[in-house]
Amino acid sequence: MKNKPTFKNIKNYGEITEENDFFIQFTNKEIPDHYEANYLLLKFSPSLQEFMLIEKMHKDYQKSIQQRHLKFDWPDNLGLHPELLNYFDKENYKIGMQYLYWITSDLFKIKRLNKNLSIQKVTDQNFDDFLRINLEEDFLHGRKYFEHKKRMYTYQYPLKEVTFLLAYLNDQAVGSLILIHSKDYIEVDNVLTKAEFRKNKVATSMFSYVVNELLMPEQLVILVADAEDTPKEMYEKMGFQYASYQITAQKDCNEVNS
Repeated sequence: MKNKPTFKNIKNYGEITEENDFFIQFTNKEIPDHYEANYLLLKFSPSLQEFMLIEKMHKDYQKSIQQRHLKFDWPDNLGLHPELLNYFDKENYKIGMQYLYWITSDLFKIKRLNKNLSIQKVTDQNFDDFLRINLEEDFLHGRKYFEHKKRMYTYQYPLKEVTFLLAYLNDQAVGSLILIHSKDYIEVDNVLTKAEFRKNKVATSMFSYVVNELLMPEQLVILVADAEDTPKEMYEKMGFQYASYQITAQKDCNEVNS
C-alpha cells in the first residue's frame, strides 16, 4: 500500500521542544489547553518505574510554562505494561485507545448520497455558520469545552493547510468537518452532523466530496476514531481500512503546578 499512515502523520499543531531516546515533546504556547498540541510521544512502552521518571520530567516542564494537564501517547501498536494500570487509576489518568483509518477513492463504498446537499468550503462569508453549528454542539459538553473549541476554530481557520467544509440542506447548515492537507494525506477531523439531520446522509456526502473531489491520486484520506465510539463503524461501512492503534494517557490536574 502506498504511503501507509502512522499516528505520526496526524496533525498535532505542536512544535518539537525536546527529543531524546525516550520521547518527543510537543508544545504550542498559543493553544496551551489543547492536549493534542502539548504532550509527550513516547518512543517505547515504559515500565512503571520508567514512566514515573518520564512523568516527572513532563510535570516539571508543564509547571515551567504554567500548563494544567499531562498527556502521553504510546507508539503505534504498543500496549501498556500491566503494572501501569493501577498507577493510572490511582493518579486519575484517563486511558484511551484510538484507531487510525485510511481510504482511497476506489475503496469508497457509499453510492447512494443525498443529492439535495450542497458541500461548500468555508470562507469569511460563511464562517459564522460553521461556528454556530459547531459551538451549539460543543456547549453540550460544558462551558470549558465550549471556550476551548471556540479558540481552536479561530486558531485553525487561517492555517494554509487547513480547510473547513460545510454541508447545506435547503440553505441551512447541517454538517461540517475539518480537513488538514499534506503531500501524502488529507486528514479528516471534527466531523459533525446536526442531531435532527442524522438520517440525511450528511456525513457520507461530505466524505464523498472529500474522496471524489479533493483527493489527489497519490494521496490517502486518513482519520482517527476512538476505539469505543460508534462512528468507527460508520467509517468501516464507507470502506475505510484499519491501519494501527495508539494508547493515550492524560489528565487535567491542579497538582502539576503544586
